[in-house]
Amino acid sequence: MNLTDYFKNVPKGQKACKLRDLIVLAYADRHFTDDERAFVATIMRDEGLDATLIPTIYKSPESIPDFYPTTKEGKEMYLYDMVLLMITDGECSEREIKYCEVIAWKMGLDDEAVSRTLGKIVVRFPDENQQISLILDYLANGGKMPTRKK
Repeated sequence: MNLTDYFKNVPKGQKACKLRDLIVLAYADRHFTDDERAFVATIMRDEGLDATLIPTIYKSPESIPDFYPTTKEGKEMYLYDMVLLMITDGECSEREIKYCEVIAWKMGLDDEAVSRTLGKIVVRFPDENQQISLILDYLANGGKMPTRKK
């Protein structure tokens, strides 16, 4: 199954939940930056998220019910997008970290899912200083480092 077919098969309620989570996360630090808007717009376009839901989400985000992926791959992709949005502005606020952790918990992922996902993302950054800066910001604002397996 190619990526386009995958997103066509995602239930409408799950798409609404993801759009809600993206918008709430973007506002978690009280700043919805242009980079975050561009990221959300890209996800909306790529995944066919319904823009007509945006006014409802702004007015009453709790009116959009939780509807999370059930497969391991789906959960990891969902969380990956959330963590990527969290760091899009180059910072990790405590509120953003906590929101990502709550989403991971709602999907039944372990306590270290957010930090592992962040690790997968930052190692792809070519600038080592940017990697270190994001990791330190994450830790300084309450993020946890994953434990090493013995």
